[in-house]
Amino acid sequence: MKHFNVYVKPEILAYILLFIGFVSGIVLSFVLGENHGNTKLLWLDNILIYLKYCDVEYADMVFYVLKKRISVFLFFVIICLSKKGKYIFLGGVGVAGGFAGYFLTEFIMAKGVLGSLLFACFLFPHYICYAYVYYKILLFFLRDKNKWENINQNGQRRGAASIPKDVYFIKNIAPFAVVIIGILLECYVNPFFVKLFLKIFM
Repeated sequence: MKHFNVYVKPEILAYILLFIGFVSGIVLSFVLGENHGNTKLLWLDNILIYLKYCDVEYADMVFYVLKKRISVFLFFVIICLSKKGKYIFLGGVGVAGGFAGYFLTEFIMAKGVLGSLLFACFLFPHYICYAYVYYKILLFFLRDKNKWENINQNGQRRGAASIPKDVYFIKNIAPFAVVIIGILLECYVNPFFVKLFLKIFM
């Protein structure tokens, strides 16, 4: 990875992995579709019927989403402290691209062009916050971690720390507040947009 970074910037590598994962997700969706036919798309219809005609239990939803999102965020914060955290996070970028490609294809196969809009609706607006947070964590791995650990580009430790560790710690933990905002948007704002979209178009 150290020699590879000489030729390819780490940010470009992350985008490449995201793209590869996205394409792989699309291919996987088509492969599974051929094996199971249209029956495997029934799960989406069931979810849409529930969201369109049933009331959302906001208290239960907040508890579920809070536990899910915070656990993922804390996981990535913890691996920030490990030497192999960069590779785990880059692998996660590829997996995220795979999920995006798979479910986008599923939505389009089930609902046509409206499926792509519905998929975007399911991600709005909370994933703006989540994408920002994980992008900041990615930048920490690819740019700031060596500064935080006081290591130069050759992998050698400098004689004295030029940047206080608490500055980098606060800077990269601050997105926790953005995660909380994203959770509130996911629980209270996103259901409104999804229900509105379903009432108008479906």
